[in-house]
Amino acid sequence: VEEKILRTGDILPKTQVTIYSKVQGWVENINVREGDRVKEGQVLATLDIREAEAAVGQAQANLEAARARVQQVKATAEETVQSQILQTRANMELAEADLRRFQELYEKNFVARQQLDEARTKFNVAKAAYDLALNSLRQKTWENDLALAEAQVRQARAALDLAQAQLQNLIILSPMNGGVTKRYVDPGTMVKDTTPILNLMDLSE
Repeated sequence: VEEKILRTGDILPKTQVTIYSKVQGWVENINVREGDRVKEGQVLATLDIREAEAAVGQAQANLEAARARVQQVKATAEETVQSQILQTRANMELAEADLRRFQELYEKNFVARQQLDEARTKFNVAKAAYDLALNSLRQKTWENDLALAEAQVRQARAALDLAQAQLQNLIILSPMNGGVTKRYVDPGTMVKDTTPILNLMDLSE
C-alpha cells in the first residue's frame, strides 16, 4: 500500500546573504560571477578607492607631523624659556639704566617729567616681561605645550584610523563560504548602502 501526499514548498539553503556596500561609491571591480564558489574573507568587489587612499596618505602625513612636533617641543621648549629669560633680563637692565639716567637728568631739570615717566613705563614693561619668563621657568609652562602636542598626536592617530576604516569599507569581502547565486551590478555602477550587489548561498545543505 502506498500513500502519497503532494504539497508545494520552497527549497532553501542553510545560509544565504545579500551583499551590500557600507558606503556610497562607484564599483571599480566585481571579482565573481554567478555560479562561482567563494570562501570567507575573499574579495568580492572593490569600489573606487583613490580618494580614500589619498585621505589615508594625508592622515599618515598629519600623524608624522604631529609626532615631529612632540619631539620639537621636548627638545626646545625649556631652552626657549631660558633664552627668553636672558633676553628679558637684558632688556630690563637696559631700561633700568635708562630710568636712572632720566631720573638724574630730571633732578637737574635737563629733561621733562614726561620723558621720565616714559622711561619708568618702559622699565615696568621690561620688568614684567622678565618676571613672566621667570614664572614660566618655575611653572614649567612648556609642559602644557607638550601635553597639547601629544593630544594632537592622538587626534591625528584617530583620524588615520578613521581614514583606514573608510578605505576598508570600499573593499567588500565575503562573510561566508558558499556560491554566488545572483550578481546585481557591474563595474561602473554607482551603489549606495541600499543597493544589493551579490547574493551568496551555502548550498552544501
